[in-house]
Amino acid sequence: MKPVYFPTLQNLYDHFKGNKTLARAAFALFLAGIAVFVFNNTYLFFVEDEATYFYPRLVMRFIVSFLWLIAAILGTRYNRTKRNILLLPALTLYMIADVVVMFSIPASAAFYGCGHLFLIAAILETTYIRRYQYVVTLLLTLVVIAIMVWYFKGITLVGAFGIIYGFICVSAMSLSLSNRFYCIGGIVFLISDIAGFARVALMNNKITYVITTFIYYLSIFLLCISVYNESKKQAVTWGDLIRVFQGFEKKNLRVWLAGRWGMGIILKKREFMYEKLDLAYDTADEAHFSAWLKENKYEALDASVQSASGAGSGEFAAEAGAAGAAPLTAGHYYSEKFGHLTVLPCTFRPDGSAILVSEHNKALEMDADYFKDTLVLRRRIYCLAPGGKELIREAAGSRFTD
Repeated sequence: MKPVYFPTLQNLYDHFKGNKTLARAAFALFLAGIAVFVFNNTYLFFVEDEATYFYPRLVMRFIVSFLWLIAAILGTRYNRTKRNILLLPALTLYMIADVVVMFSIPASAAFYGCGHLFLIAAILETTYIRRYQYVVTLLLTLVVIAIMVWYFKGITLVGAFGIIYGFICVSAMSLSLSNRFYCIGGIVFLISDIAGFARVALMNNKITYVITTFIYYLSIFLLCISVYNESKKQAVTWGDLIRVFQGFEKKNLRVWLAGRWGMGIILKKREFMYEKLDLAYDTADEAHFSAWLKENKYEALDASVQSASGAGSGEFAAEAGAAGAAPLTAGHYYSEKFGHLTVLPCTFRPDGSAILVSEHNKALEMDADYFKDTLVLRRRIYCLAPGGKELIREAAGSRFTD
């Protein structure tokens, strides 16, 4: 699904499930905010005495943010994801900061910084963070340090606070790069901060004020619009993994971790998150595993799932059928709670060996010693041990082969 950067009435009708009153109200709020913003920034050029226009300008800045925030709240009621719930406090803090900045830049930086922290939390809730983003964060932080040292002629207390604030800002921007809904908003927000610093440091006049406020409000607008995108959780974190296995422990259900998570744990590659979870379950416990899927609101993403008997080994499929197991099929699921999941059915023999169906529905022969367990944060996690190159290629990718 492509992200929406400006919702049409049809987008809003679909979002509000046909409720035309709410759709039109949200559309009107966005348009009213745009109209107030344009009037505020245009009328400024016709005012000779800016001091008398200070409070009207302040009120209109607040009205713009407030109207868009209300539209975002309305949208969140019909798309109540954790990402959107975390975004609303960020937008509220930005609205407050936008008023405070007219009186005190340091105080407004505190509100902006707290808003950025909520934005980072929302990003981490739904986004798979890639390694290049950490590199971008580090490089931009070094740039911030250099600018602060140059501007304040050395290391000062104010400069140190500026470095902390700059680190938070560049983190929000760089972490948003792999999120299709926040990417442009995050980049525009960083440009807004750079432009604002340049305006204060170099040239503060009507033209620079209009330019910086336009960039800033564009980022706020994009973030408010983002709640109308039907986003999906794009990452499975350590916390998600631990909570998943806590649920298995309570149900006395043994499930084996496979894919990149399984290989990463066994090979001591302690990544913070992966794009999805791969779980192998015993087909003898299919009823209990299906109940766990239902309990955690997993939805099947496959319109139809191919049988391994058509893609894998006929001998393995026949053996599984003779054992009375469920059909050898793999499935893809999604839960707003835990993200994407690939289910790998596994049929065990009396000697402990098993037939496992890979993500691409290929039946694989697994010896008994493939099924291992390890302690992660004092919790026992069952994993598929590395050993079969065919499995590793299919489930973990070329990165863990050889």
